[in-house]
Amino acid sequence: MVSSKCEGNNLADSFGALSSEAKLRNISEYADWAIQLFRTAAPQKIGSVDTFTGSRARNLRSNLPSIGLMLVGDGTHRPNGPFGSISEYFSWLVLRKLNIAKISQTSRIKECEQVLSQLETFVLQACKRFGPSFLRTVPCHEDLIAHNVLCDQTGSITGIIDWEFHSIKPALLAVCYPSWITYSGFDSPQFCIKNPTFDRFWFANPAEAADLRKHYDSIAHKKDLDYYRMLKDNDAEVCRQIEKWLRDDSLDPGFGYFRSGLRQ
Repeated sequence: MVSSKCEGNNLADSFGALSSEAKLRNISEYADWAIQLFRTAAPQKIGSVDTFTGSRARNLRSNLPSIGLMLVGDGTHRPNGPFGSISEYFSWLVLRKLNIAKISQTSRIKECEQVLSQLETFVLQACKRFGPSFLRTVPCHEDLIAHNVLCDQTGSITGIIDWEFHSIKPALLAVCYPSWITYSGFDSPQFCIKNPTFDRFWFANPAEAADLRKHYDSIAHKKDLDYYRMLKDNDAEVCRQIEKWLRDDSLDPGFGYFRSGLRQ
């Protein structure tokens, strides 16, 4: 994809200095953009176009793209192609997590197997209750952190970058609050997955972030009820948290982070 240069400043460097009015504008415009993407037609399969070689070295690319699921840093556990259903997708993620644990957590593999068995039973049962509107697939930016959003001094979004990390996935997994105002589940300081390569940042204190999420709720409720329902659905939120953890390769001894975070 080729585009003209995006103007603006990196949101990660700007959000804390924005006025309250500018922060509200930023969240409103993000909601508008997210809902537009949510409404975009896409092939009804789950996957992405991947050009990473699977090396742990970031940005090492192959000349031959593959169709399947982009999982940077893991060249040994890749699907043969896109998935036809959310159940198929989650079952493969569970199997991948187990295969990685067999290599990295041999002394605690029984704990890992138990956690993954319970998790798979729960998530496959939860997926059975989701209707067609929740399960239709939509385009998704898979690295939508504040560092990949550009804005001006009024908070208006001027660009969204780093589209190499993308996928088509079920709508219920694609909806979310802006990551820079999220404090729940594995996005909370207490339970976020500890990644030695990338630090996690929060750009608003918990109280301010809660107010901004309420503002996001009001925009979503006004503009797209389907988006709003998926955002607020408890089972859908648990499925989003499970997907986030299953896709992350950070070491989680005995899957303790996962158990604590999911309990919370």
